[in-house]
Amino acid sequence: MSTRIIKAFTLTILCAIYAAGIQAQDARVKSADNEFIMEIYREPTDVRLVFYFTDASKYSYLIIEKEEGDGQFRQCAYIDLRTQDSYGGAIEAKDNYPTSPLNDCQYRVRTVTTDRIERIYPPLRLPAAKADSHEGK
Repeated sequence: MSTRIIKAFTLTILCAIYAAGIQAQDARVKSADNEFIMEIYREPTDVRLVFYFTDASKYSYLIIEKEEGDGQFRQCAYIDLRTQDSYGGAIEAKDNYPTSPLNDCQYRVRTVTTDRIERIYPPLRLPAAKADSHEGK
């Protein structure tokens, strides 16, 4: 019976690793602790980041960081959740200086709660747009 438990545990771990790999390819991610969902939209002149929180009142602020292929994350947006209005439950930020649409980049979220607890969440990769989607259409 213990062999069956070990096999089931191994299968569960492998499925979780596979799902994490698939999730990193999307422009939408749910935090592992189910506190928020982050969506990223590539627009013609900027990148829009949309957050849906289960309870935004628990947080003081968010820092959105971007990595452009050099392994270093740098702040690209700051949201003060104590003063931020929510539109239909969504909180938005913009990266006004996005990476070229022809290159991948990653965004990650750093949260600070009202109790001063800081959490850094795994990054979400925003894949490069296809080259033909930006040709004079």
